[in-house]
Amino acid sequence: MAKGGTQMTSKTEKPPTPDPVELARQRVAELNSQEVKFAKQSLTAFADLSDLRSKRGRAVLEGAVPSEINREIRELEDSIETSAEAAAAARALRLVALDALRNAEADELDRQKTQLERDAAANKAAADEKRRELEAIAGCGYVSEDELAYARRGQLGGAPGNVAVMTVKIPIFKQLLNEAALRHQRAVQVRLQEPHRAGSIDADSLEQLVGLVFADPTRIGPTIEAITAWFDGAVANELRRRQRIDHGADFVPVHAAINKLRLTWKNGAIEVSSSAVSSASPSTPDVQAHAPGNVLFESSTGATVQAIDTDAEFARAAATEQSA
Repeated sequence: MAKGGTQMTSKTEKPPTPDPVELARQRVAELNSQEVKFAKQSLTAFADLSDLRSKRGRAVLEGAVPSEINREIRELEDSIETSAEAAAAARALRLVALDALRNAEADELDRQKTQLERDAAANKAAADEKRRELEAIAGCGYVSEDELAYARRGQLGGAPGNVAVMTVKIPIFKQLLNEAALRHQRAVQVRLQEPHRAGSIDADSLEQLVGLVFADPTRIGPTIEAITAWFDGAVANELRRRQRIDHGADFVPVHAAINKLRLTWKNGAIEVSSSAVSSASPSTPDVQAHAPGNVLFESSTGATVQAIDTDAEFARAAATEQSA
């Protein structure tokens, strides 16, 4: 209460306007996390279902109620199906959210471009007003330094063919207009961009591999289900290979831990021929090159290959390795 009985009211501050780009980026990250979450839930339920089915007969022999076991099996089957559908829905929505993010980024660049053009117009108007005042006082015309240099360009350089270099100051409004043009050009490019759908990643374990593939929410890699299925198949093939080779340079103990994984994909699908699992050992020359997350790795031909982020780079890298 103020003097004289007048009540003072505090003005409520208006909350800041959310950044559309940040909101769109958060949405993409949220859907990416949900895809991982539900895909892992589906795989866990599948493992539980396989375990329960393998033990069902013995459990019944030991007195378990068959209807109870079958009810658990149906619940796990429903959980697998529901979680898989949720993961697929999150993936589909993430593709839509990526388009929204790209448009939000382009819109922000266009907004910046418009503001730069307004600032340039205001600066030019102020400069023109001051120039007219100066011309009235001096009784002659004035031009900017860059306009003078452009007008005299034919008088510089001496003999024909010589190159003359000058440093001149460009008016602020022209600098602002140049920057506005760059923002507009960038906005056009952003709207035409596509998500990265090709890549190659090295890891020490399946869990780490999945984490690296989904570390960038804006990247479209294989699904967790596809990665897990590839890993199981690759491990089985590697174990069969080890059983066939019992000596020589290619010999690896059958039970040696598989701790070198390389996953390569294109258009979101795994390239089986370029992906592999193996065991790291001191005798392996490129163990260091295959450190998890490394940008560079050595190919089987000895060539150094750049980690792939776009379909165009994938094609170039594949052509390089084939010709080596």
